[in-house]
Amino acid sequence: PALRVSQETRGTLADLGAARPSLAAPFFPPKLREHRTEELRECIGCKICTTGDFYSVPIRGTQNPTMGEEFRKGWHPEIIQKKGDSSNVLVVGAGPSGLECALSLAKRGYDVVVSDDKPEAGGRVLLESRLPGLNEWRRVIDHRTFMLSQKPNVEIYTSSDLDAQGILEYGFEHVVLATGAQWRNDFCGRTHRLSPLPENTDQMAPIISVNDILAGKILSGHIVIFDDDYYYMANVIAEKLVQDGCQVTYVTPTPEVAPYTYATLDQHRIQGRLEELGVTILTSHSISGFSASNEIECESVYSGSSKVIECDGVLPVTSRLPRHGLYQQLAENPKIPESGIKSVSPIGDCEAPGSIATAVYSGHQFARQLDNPIDQRYGFEREVLIPE
Repeated sequence: PALRVSQETRGTLADLGAARPSLAAPFFPPKLREHRTEELRECIGCKICTTGDFYSVPIRGTQNPTMGEEFRKGWHPEIIQKKGDSSNVLVVGAGPSGLECALSLAKRGYDVVVSDDKPEAGGRVLLESRLPGLNEWRRVIDHRTFMLSQKPNVEIYTSSDLDAQGILEYGFEHVVLATGAQWRNDFCGRTHRLSPLPENTDQMAPIISVNDILAGKILSGHIVIFDDDYYYMANVIAEKLVQDGCQVTYVTPTPEVAPYTYATLDQHRIQGRLEELGVTILTSHSISGFSASNEIECESVYSGSSKVIECDGVLPVTSRLPRHGLYQQLAENPKIPESGIKSVSPIGDCEAPGSIATAVYSGHQFARQLDNPIDQRYGFEREVLIPE
């Protein structure tokens, strides 16, 4: 919040900006007044809330999944219905979707166990928040892990890699798979939809995965980034590589860098930042192939003309694949009925890779709909104005 207090009004609140804070944490003023600050979800500054204005869709928020659904689905920001007939739920995956799902289920009164194979909860947000400019995204994790730690009906186990057999033996009534997604490495995306580029050979420049960068891999030399995602990942990786001492060339089929960020009001800052860092930007070009060792071919999306770039590696930022292997093993397992498991459900990126806001929404939606047929309707409430 923006606070300005003059000498004459010291001790008196003169000006408080609480627009985005109230979107992320509804009932912001009473929570301050009642000293319930631990319940406040801090805005992470992603500005996903502004994108609806550009795409004519309902407003959405990363921290607050009920935003825009108060009327359409009857989701009150602070009130959630009590649990239904079931007693317990296992959530596999402690990323944004899994944590939100667990917290909302716990508020309803279910006994919840969260399991994650990593040493620390957070999933993709934990990794992405370590990239340049994204540190505030850590708030998505911090709020939920703290609130979960206050719930007596929740247990969180990290470094716990469950397999299908183990899940069948635990005896949970509902199993939720929030195992996330991983970045593809075959260039398949908007441009190369049906024919991915060939895998690495000795005659090709090395292909580096986004997953490697998120895991902390340090690169050197001249790296070409191919951005077919158009959001934030390619440009923050470009900044990280420059910080690591790399020379970076940024190739994208679009006429400008990260065009989706026009909707978050960030595009001009992002492109300006890359120029300040000395990143070579090649727009309106796609990567079409590999001509020789340490050389890639780029093709104009308009004329089809080609140019060759020498590099020490190429990093595709294109699309992601859900990690749904465990879900498929469970869903197809004939022992499910006798194990006592009533449902096996994928949520978040495990169901359909998307933004962090979509992952949080998916986790919250599952928690609302469990044992609640009324909330499982597909449609939304609507008002129709009838002219007099």
